[in-house]
Amino acid sequence: FISEMSEAFTLFDKDKNGFICSKELVYILRALGRNPTQTELNDIMAEVDVDHNGKMDLKEFILMMYNLLGNKDNMEEMHLAFRALDTDGDGKISKHELRISLMNFGHRFTEEDIV
Repeated sequence: FISEMSEAFTLFDKDKNGFICSKELVYILRALGRNPTQTELNDIMAEVDVDHNGKMDLKEFILMMYNLLGNKDNMEEMHLAFRALDTDGDGKISKHELRISLMNFGHRFTEEDIV
């Protein structure tokens, strides 16, 4: 995630000064399918610009992108993975369900390994 966001930061840092300003931020948000107003841009900048210099550095950019993208994607992936392992749908993954899932992925474990 960090390497992808570093690459995106470089791409959107149009003037190559190592920072993203609100004028550059609008292109990022549009690429994400949003059409922010100037007020929304100012609000986002105020939230992510932790050192209050009026621009976003790489660290602040990665944090913003994680909050915009990372949390949802990771949580959705975890829910899907959990549901795939929870074959009886009881909200728990039993030793039996875990063993079957691991065997499906080609892993063989003894009873002692699973406990």
